[in-house]
Amino acid sequence: ALLPSDCGRDVDPTGELTAARIADLAYAVRTIKAKARTAVYLDAGNVLWRPVGTMAQRLLDAGVRDSDGFALNVSNTHPTEHNARYGTWIAKCMWFATEGPEHARGRTDWCATQYYSPAAPNDGAPGNAVDSADPATWRWTDAWFDRSVGTPPDDALRHFVIDTSRNGLGAWVPEPGKYTGDPEIWCNAPGRGLGPRPTADTGVPLVDAYLWIKIPGESDGSCTRNTGGTIDPEYGIVDPPAGTWWPEQAHTLARNAAPRLTFNR
Repeated sequence: ALLPSDCGRDVDPTGELTAARIADLAYAVRTIKAKARTAVYLDAGNVLWRPVGTMAQRLLDAGVRDSDGFALNVSNTHPTEHNARYGTWIAKCMWFATEGPEHARGRTDWCATQYYSPAAPNDGAPGNAVDSADPATWRWTDAWFDRSVGTPPDDALRHFVIDTSRNGLGAWVPEPGKYTGDPEIWCNAPGRGLGPRPTADTGVPLVDAYLWIKIPGESDGSCTRNTGGTIDPEYGIVDPPAGTWWPEQAHTLARNAAPRLTFNR
């Protein structure tokens, strides 16, 4: 379940605000899904945010079983294939903790995560924790799911969609040592490109669609890379307010599109 720390213990010491938020989300899912010709996918962050088991439990608490599934990478730049792998683990984790072995009921915290390596010091969890999500270690996460979860039928697993509006070149990684604080890699990441075009033909069993949920060319807001000023050092300007159309960024995304854009005359 969501913990009081999710809202900050100083503002939600009892967890009451968190519980209310969960109830609101579950109500919204049921209410919107009841509308005709309406699909509902709950935002589940991205592959470099919450661990698999944490996100699986949040989705279950928020009523994902009454929805069409969940959404990944909204307004972010992480590679499509990384999010597809992460989403598949989440779907399997939810099945494991609800429909899997009797002894595992409710134990989303047992699921291996993207932050996992058997070479890491054991922290008492079923997977040993590492500090960053390194795709080179994900074979061990796959191995845990193969061993502990097996292959549930696809129709028993929750499906998901992936935002590919800015992830054609993957995530932005600033030069080592360029920033001493958080470089805000999610915020108006420079030099990115459009990703796979919106389609329901993804070729991935659990991925219902690739969508451009974040409108390409809309600013994320004023990014400072935690330099203490107001200028975004990557652009040399004060970035446009969040949601503002930014032609220069749109042009960059188009120029760097992967796959490349084609034009019909």
